[in-house]
Amino acid sequence: MSVPTPSSDAHFIALLSRFPADIVALVEQSLSKLRHVIPYSHEVIYEYAHSIVASLGMSEKGYEAIVALAILPDAVKLYFDRSLPDPKRLLEGSGSKVRSVMLGTASDLDDADIKALIAAALERSGASFPRTDSIRTVIKAAPKKSRTKEPKPQTKKSQMSTAQAKSVKLPAAQRTKTAKGKTQQVKSQTSAAQKPKARKSEAQNAPKPKAQKPKKITRRA
Repeated sequence: MSVPTPSSDAHFIALLSRFPADIVALVEQSLSKLRHVIPYSHEVIYEYAHSIVASLGMSEKGYEAIVALAILPDAVKLYFDRSLPDPKRLLEGSGSKVRSVMLGTASDLDDADIKALIAAALERSGASFPRTDSIRTVIKAAPKKSRTKEPKPQTKKSQMSTAQAKSVKLPAAQRTKTAKGKTQQVKSQTSAAQKPKARKSEAQNAPKPKAQKPKKITRRA
């Protein structure tokens, strides 16, 4: 469990600094209004690769959030639980858990229909907040499943070896494809017995002369 620290607010401000100025201003104004509607709640800040989500709820558990503010480089969205009734069909999204409404300006939160959604979400949660003058801000890292791994940059040595490997063309007899479709070199498995026999010289091919038997000589007396 994350423990809030005095530097949580400063950390949140630092996270916001990577977004455009108009987005930061919209977030600050929207959070100020939401704090009046849902006073003295826990603010759980989730840091993602390209966005930030600020959930307002009764505890440090993000899934217990009453509403959540998604901060993107080009937009700010207010999220509600998907099961919340939406008679005016303001909520968008095909997610299995949440739906959202786009905030063009902070004054959108003063719209009667959006205020009705917030009130319904607050009533449905059954949350009762303590009357204190502070809001607990907790910074949490994004879940591991939501993080994306960036490919490691190739070194010059690996790039050269890859380029050289691609430029070399192997003879057809020495190439074969693996199950993954990659081409690899195969050593020749031809044995000495499978090598073609050398041709015999003409002298060796010539027929050998038959040996003649010596004639018997008989002498007369």
